[in-house]
Amino acid sequence: MPSDLSMKSDIYSFGVVLLESMTGRKAWVYGHIEKASLVDWASTVKSRIIYLKEIMDPRLNHNYPLQGAFECFDLVLRCIANESKDRPSSKEVLQTLERIYALNK
Repeated sequence: MPSDLSMKSDIYSFGVVLLESMTGRKAWVYGHIEKASLVDWASTVKSRIIYLKEIMDPRLNHNYPLQGAFECFDLVLRCIANESKDRPSSKEVLQTLERIYALNK
């Protein structure tokens, strides 16, 4: 369905914005020879999630709940999944964010 596809595209975009917020990086970085995608970078980092502190925006000065950051990054990875069917619904995103907020109040 077109509306479902549009919603899943919006979820992807939300994941990119959340990733930019967490890392302090732009979605695309253009170099002299090539461009680099933040989404591609995050997909390679997911196998090394133990290094989450290293990917967080340094301007945060490690001033965030670590468990909340792990859960947010997990949400990001679900939102930017290659297959739209693997992305969460907007309701799931909201529920996840509310749970993260409640755990870290």
